[in-house]
Amino acid sequence: MSGDEKESIEKVNAHLEQSMWFANAMLNGGIHNESVYIALEEISLRKLVEEVQVELEVFKLLTAERYENFINARPGSALDQKYDGTFNRFIELADIVENVLKSLMLKEMVDFKSTHLLMALSVLLIAIGMGVVSLRHEQQHLSYLNDMREAQNKLEELSKTDQLTGLANRRAFDEALLSEFNRAMRSKTPLALIMLDVDFFKKYNDSYGHLKGDNCLKNIANSIKDLCKRSLDLVTRYGGEEFAIILPHSEHALELANSMRESIEALLIPHESSDVSQVVTISLGVAEIVPSPGMNPDDLVGLADKALYQAKNGGRNQVVTLDLN
Repeated sequence: MSGDEKESIEKVNAHLEQSMWFANAMLNGGIHNESVYIALEEISLRKLVEEVQVELEVFKLLTAERYENFINARPGSALDQKYDGTFNRFIELADIVENVLKSLMLKEMVDFKSTHLLMALSVLLIAIGMGVVSLRHEQQHLSYLNDMREAQNKLEELSKTDQLTGLANRRAFDEALLSEFNRAMRSKTPLALIMLDVDFFKKYNDSYGHLKGDNCLKNIANSIKDLCKRSLDLVTRYGGEEFAIILPHSEHALELANSMRESIEALLIPHESSDVSQVVTISLGVAEIVPSPGMNPDDLVGLADKALYQAKNGGRNQVVTLDLN
């Protein structure tokens, strides 16, 4: 099968249409490529062929549905189980038809009138086989498409992850803040933002080296992430030694910020070149707004950044909070 989705579904449908045409010819007669097919008279066999027609129609519908909605057709999904169940019923029915046809062929082999029957039955068996093979290929193709989508999702996730700390990165922050800002505006609920900066981090790197600097940032990231218990909260590495935490529907942003300041100081990471402490400390700015028309996410970021500036300018290792009131 081609890797092209459109071409693949056309091939599958062509096999199914051919199978359905021969099944109909078995029941009603028909002419194909100058060959004449006589309608079956055997009642039991006609019923079996009618069941084949039904299963082929179901296959065609499910095939189209899986191609159009392959994200929800992953292995184990409801659509996948429905498709497999139909496929298994078709295989069982095809086996029954094949056995009946073989029996009839043996009985009619000595009768000249069986010529048209044998030809039609043989073609039907071939058509059914082609349909089964095509559907198996279609399943493999869908599996390939699902694998590709999963790989794309993983790449998308990696593109939004800070490789050093494992936190969400600036791109993820921008997307999440816009989404939460719009949500808060619709629901008229508060949205808080904490921005924090590691005090005198350049001096830390100069004194202890970049490897220890990276380890310091990892420890800080883990510590502040552990304090954010709600699934709604998003902890991000905003850039360099700066972190940002988005807090939807939060009334405890200031309390959380103070807990973060205390937890980082309690890590007791030596920082002899700091002008404020002998251990690593952080400064934090907290802002909270209820978004309204005419406002945008930059207003919240600007307010939190202003609060952070005041915390650093006021001596560091402290929390400053601002709002629009």
